[in-house]
Amino acid sequence: IEDARFPSHLQAANVQAIIAGLAGKLDVAGGAIAGNLAVGGEFTYGKAKAISGTDLDALTTPGFYDGSNLANGPTGAGSSTWYYVQVQRHSNSGLYVEQIATALNHSNGASWKRLCVNGAWQPWRQMWDAQTFDPASKLNMSGGNLTGTLLAIDRLTARAAANGNAHVWLQDPAGNNRALFYWDRNTGDAHLRVYVDDGNGTAVPAGTISLRANGTVDFNGNTIWHAGHKATAAQFRAGTANTILTSDNVWAAAGYVGLSGAAGSTLAAGTYAPNFGAGLNFHNVLGGNVTIGNPTNAKAGQTGLIVLQQDATGGRTVAFGSAWRFANGNAPSMNTGASRTNVVAYQVLHSGFVIGSSIAGLV
Repeated sequence: IEDARFPSHLQAANVQAIIAGLAGKLDVAGGAIAGNLAVGGEFTYGKAKAISGTDLDALTTPGFYDGSNLANGPTGAGSSTWYYVQVQRHSNSGLYVEQIATALNHSNGASWKRLCVNGAWQPWRQMWDAQTFDPASKLNMSGGNLTGTLLAIDRLTARAAANGNAHVWLQDPAGNNRALFYWDRNTGDAHLRVYVDDGNGTAVPAGTISLRANGTVDFNGNTIWHAGHKATAAQFRAGTANTILTSDNVWAAAGYVGLSGAAGSTLAAGTYAPNFGAGLNFHNVLGGNVTIGNPTNAKAGQTGLIVLQQDATGGRTVAFGSAWRFANGNAPSMNTGASRTNVVAYQVLHSGFVIGSSIAGLV
């Protein structure tokens, strides 16, 4: 090889120098550069490295990548979405990394960015630009006018200031106040107020419905009656104040009760004072001689029937207390035949004066 007939670059000394020089060269087929690469002119590369199926949390090597089914990819995108991914790493530590992911087929070319700080990945944040974000179309958090519809899926909150009430105004298309819902911090009451035009362009209150902190409801200060005020049969009989009568409970109140015990129960010999606050109509079987005493809780104008049925033995007598008044001052004569029924109709004039009449001997 040292023969002068060979070109100088093929002579042994030169070939050895060439081989030694190739040890620090990068093969054109690819490889890794251990040191820095300085490019004086243009720098291009062929294509991104495919990383489909990769966990992006583990991708910390700087470079350009693309792929789909990327674990820990940007939020809000399906697992099958393809991304271009760029990775930058801090010059002194692999614990500080930046990733930027751009969706290939997103209508606005959306991109997301996140950082790894001291080995901990931070959440992805979408990167907005003039195509995807128009500040003029957003409402400032300090307040402003919302021109479109506001849809609150879970809740809509109006919070009172430290020394104020919470208000929600409803306006007509011209911007005139037509209704106000507000919470009063001093009382804890909530109010719905309706406004009308006074004819001169001024909105004036037409009425206010108030839900009080104590659970009552009123309109312009007048109590609103509701199902909670419905009188039971017992309340109707007792004349309970501030209750509402309904047909079902009026008829229930007219049902028979006993002078003592249940309706239709048998009375032993004794005195029984009807409780006109517990019933209007009474029914019992006589098992001995009884006296119908002066009623309690009598209400002027109250009327009803007292049905007294002889038992199978019969012969039971009935007397009446001093408050009972009958025609000509005579107590009615009762049919004492076995199982016969006698009916006394009554009306209260006042608590100590009850007018009575009777029908005797019904079968």
